Parts: sequence; C-alpha cells; structure tokens
Amino acid sequence: MTDIRPAAATRMRKAIAESLGGTRADAEIVSLIDAYLERPAGMVRARLLAESSRAYGGQTTDGAPSAAIVDLAAATEILHLFALIHDDVIDADGGERAERAARRLREASGPHRAAIAILSGDLVHAIGAALFADAVNRHGLDRRILDEVRTVSVRTIVGQAQDRGYLGAPGAVSREPSPERSPQPSFERLYRLYDAKTGWYTVAGPLRIGALTAGVSDAELDRLVEVARPLGRAYQLRDDLEDLLRLLSRTRPHDYPAWERNLAATWLGSADAPLLSVDTDELISDVAERLTDLCALAATAAHALHLRSGSSEDLVKRLREILRL
Repeated sequence: MTDIRPAAATRMRKAIAESLGGTRADAEIVSLIDAYLERPAGMVRARLLAESSRAYGGQTTDGAPSAAIVDLAAATEILHLFALIHDDVIDADGGERAERAARRLREASGPHRAAIAILSGDLVHAIGAALFADAVNRHGLDRRILDEVRTVSVRTIVGQAQDRGYLGAPGAVSREPSPERSPQPSFERLYRLYDAKTGWYTVAGPLRIGALTAGVSDAELDRLVEVARPLGRAYQLRDDLEDLLRLLSRTRPHDYPAWERNLAATWLGSADAPLLSVDTDELISDVAERLTDLCALAATAAHALHLRSGSSEDLVKRLREILRL
C-alpha cells in the first residue's frame, strides 16, 4: 500500500486550518498548534490503521489508501497531537522531559503558558473528534468507529493519571530514595499501566479502527486486542528504556518527576530504590529479552486472526517495523 503519511499530513493541516479559521482562535493558540504540526512525525498510529484496513480488505483505490482511510488516519494523528500537547504540560513539572516540553511549548509564553497549551490541546481534540464523525458520516463507515474513538480518549486520560501514581503519590522526586512507603512495583503492574496508557491508544485503537473500515465482527476486534496488547507493551517498554538511558547519561544533579522512575523501580523491585543503582547493561539485556517474548506473544495471537489479505506473519512483521520493534 502507498505510504499513508503524506496524504494524512496534508489532511491534518487542512482540517485544523479550516477549524481554526472558523473559530478565530487566539493567535498564541494558533502559533502553538502550528509549531506542533512542524515537529518530525513518524505517524505510527496512522500507519497501523492503514495496515489493519489493508489486511482486512478495507477501502483502497488501486493500492492507495482511499479518502476514507486518509480522513481516519489524519483524525487519529490529530488526537495524538492533542495527547502530545497535554503530555508536555504534564512533563513540564520537572525532569529532563521538562526541558524538551518547554522547547515544544516555546510558542506559548509567560505565566499563561500552561493554560494556552491546555486550551490548544482541547481545541485539537475537538477538531480530531469532529473529523472522525465527519469521516464516518460522509463515507458511510461503521459507526462502531466512533465508539472506539471515545474508548481511546477515555483510556488515554485514565492511563496518564495512573502513570503519575504508579510509585505512590505523584510529585517531584530526587535521585535519593523516598522515605515514604510506596506500592511495590512489578512488571505485571507496569504492563497493566502500559495497557491503559499506551497499548490501546497507540496500537489497539488504530488497529481496531482500521479493521472496522472492513466491517469485521466484535469477536475479530477482540482477537486484534490479543495481538495489540503485547505489541503495545513492547512499544512503551522500549520507549521507557530509551528515556531512562538518556536520564542516566546526564552528569549534573537533576530532580525529575516520579513517573521517570517507573521502569527503573520496576526492574529493581522497589519503589524506593535509588535510580543510580541500576546496572544499565543488565537492564538493556533484560529488556531486550522481554521485547523478544512480547513480540512472540503477538505473533502467536495473530494466528487466530481472520485476515482477508496476506498472512498473519506478514502483518505482524509490518506492525513491528512501524513500531520499531
């Protein structure tokens, strides 16, 4: 299938420009949204959606994504833009991510920066939701897509809240162990957090929406979740490892939010373990083994799928390539 990214990017910009033009949005809000649109984007979610639609024989035009798929892919990426903006506001509480968040929020200034960013994210979410509804109505698509979009939004917000409290009460934490008693972390708990925070939003949601363009059954949607869940866990695990290694590479003292410690604390088996006690070589090796196991689980689950184009092995291979696994 033709790469969905150029068409989805164009459709995103058109939908946002039309909406912002009609609302006479504040100049700082427009500038901030434009800045996020300029960021490098892998469009993971849009590509997963298109792959799933292709695998189930969804709408295509001579091998290229149809207008309906482009609309849905663009709407998915607009909702990701909303999550990214709000995530940067949360990350601005402190830590290495705060510096990156501040750079991306540079278009909003002064004491009102957080408010401008939150309002920008809310506006982007409204635009994305409207594009989903318009695509379903205009192209005569399965209305279960709208149910899925609502599920994605709710799960993402709940997951972000759980992320902040995974090691106990949220707040800035230094590199030293906390004197407060916190719930003991485990990979079982961490994976459940990933399911809520990222697994559905990044993998299951887009795959299910893509499949719904071909009108698959609810039972098939459930089977897709069994494939998506381990891939979502692997995606977030690799992402957390990369963030943690960047954090450990820093040489100056630095406070950071508690959720930056989730993976390290889980691997060490204690919410109070000092970050600097992590053996990075052993951690990298352990995570690599876990990623292999999770991808194997996804491949096994994919055998139960009732695809209409290609094999389950090829589908999982393409999904892993998109997710960089």
